[in-house]
Amino acid sequence: MIGLSIRFPAGRFHATPWGRHVNEAVPEWPPSPWRLLRALVATWKRKLDEDPLCAPEVVEPLLRKLASPPEFFLPTASVGHTRQYMPWYKKGPQDRTMVFDAFVALEKSAEMAVLWPDVLLERGERDALSRIVDCLGYLGRAESWSESRVLSEDEVIEMVPRINCYPAGQREARFPMETVSLLCADSEGAFENEHTPKVNSCEGWGKTKQTIETPLYDPDW
Repeated sequence: MIGLSIRFPAGRFHATPWGRHVNEAVPEWPPSPWRLLRALVATWKRKLDEDPLCAPEVVEPLLRKLASPPEFFLPTASVGHTRQYMPWYKKGPQDRTMVFDAFVALEKSAEMAVLWPDVLLERGERDALSRIVDCLGYLGRAESWSESRVLSEDEVIEMVPRINCYPAGQREARFPMETVSLLCADSEGAFENEHTPKVNSCEGWGKTKQTIETPLYDPDW
């Protein structure tokens, strides 16, 4: 079993749900599984790409395991927003337009838990995950500062009874629940490379000329 603890030191989580416009002032909560996976990949490639403990042959199996939808313990939170008038210039130098900044507000010390109770990691995979989440400075927009850590097995066991958010149909509801749509990875096809960008180059001349296709990303998913 594996679990992450995520805290937002500023007391706010800023993120726009998939399929919604930022000016609809609808914040995402909980953080979508897709957002979390994307943040792990971005942190790995940006900050730990040369770390031998976070080699692709270790991180890819780890991410494949975490591609399944997790369960959450969500602390008490509320929704808020601010409104600002930004320069628009559509009708002239004095033109302004109103923009909304929606966020989830919670205690600065509150910890959100992201749990995969049925997922088992190898020692190297767990070490790699710890190094990645240690470097995860924000989740969502850049102002959503975060502090994350990997939970111990005992902490996961203690947290499982407190789960209050989970994939539909996965558990029997103990109290009235609200259904929320979140963007998730397709665990069957998330690591395919059919649609990833490639760079084409030519080698040779005349009849020996051939096109070489090189993946833009490494790994090519």
